[in-house]
Amino acid sequence: MALFTLYLFPSVIYSGMGFLSFYMPVEMSMPRVATTMLALLSLSSLRVQLVNSIPSSGPMSFMEEYLLLSIFMMYLNLLGHVVSFYYMKQKRHDISDFV
Repeated sequence: MALFTLYLFPSVIYSGMGFLSFYMPVEMSMPRVATTMLALLSLSSLRVQLVNSIPSSGPMSFMEEYLLLSIFMMYLNLLGHVVSFYYMKQKRHDISDFV
């Protein structure tokens, strides 16, 4: 139960927060990026906390793999924002709203 309350539940909240930033209008670039970066940094902090609390010998644990995947997905989320801003600058609002 401690694993759930300390790592899994907060990581789901942070990931959801990061992906919900896509619902903000594209014109609100700073809040979109800031929300995603906050989620990315929070997930990174959770992973560091987890790595420091478990033994370093042996294969990577499920939670380490999960948090690493979550961090990678937040990075892709950030790239999605960059692509959206690029198309907004090119006056391609149909594509920027889609992304």
